[in-house]
Amino acid sequence: MGFKFNANDVRKGTIDFAGDFNVAITEANYLGKNKQGGEGFNLAYQVLDGSEEGKMIFNDYFSDDTNRTDGKNPTNYRALNGLFNALGGIADGTEIELKDVDKFLPGKSLAVKIREFEPNDYQGRVTYRPRVADYGKVLNNGSVVDKNTPKPASHESGKGNVAQPSPFGAPASDPFVQQSVDGAVESIEAFDPFGNN
Repeated sequence: MGFKFNANDVRKGTIDFAGDFNVAITEANYLGKNKQGGEGFNLAYQVLDGSEEGKMIFNDYFSDDTNRTDGKNPTNYRALNGLFNALGGIADGTEIELKDVDKFLPGKSLAVKIREFEPNDYQGRVTYRPRVADYGKVLNNGSVVDKNTPKPASHESGKGNVAQPSPFGAPASDPFVQQSVDGAVESIEAFDPFGNN
């Protein structure tokens, strides 16, 4: 049986702006134990609504560092508590087997706050990944995009944030090349759905 093409079911890339996004967890990958003895996993999300609907947020890393063996104070576990609190339905004090995240997290919905994009330098090319700053319940009024904070353009290491020509020789009028922000602004500062007002 051959592949059945569906023009309405295509990958839309990663988000282009910061903001507060309603997302569904699409992937949960258990990573095992780290050097300090804590378990870790990462998640991928797909935006559920708004102008970034269908776009992805990858590599949100979580670590249970409550039993650190290097003498430092644990802090990373708080992100885990934030995630599970945002998902809801889990009684306080419940022990969760992190090795099973791939079985119980995919398909769950929540809201994530993106304030900035972190650089990722790989083989001489710098790209930018959204950094999740906070977790909350699904936003009743939908995702809110911060058009004042676009994702920086990828560039060669040491060259600064300068747009580089496409390796495919795409002309400047290529509709797939990100254009400048059109001036439309939707501020997320007026109301913070995560309760940090």
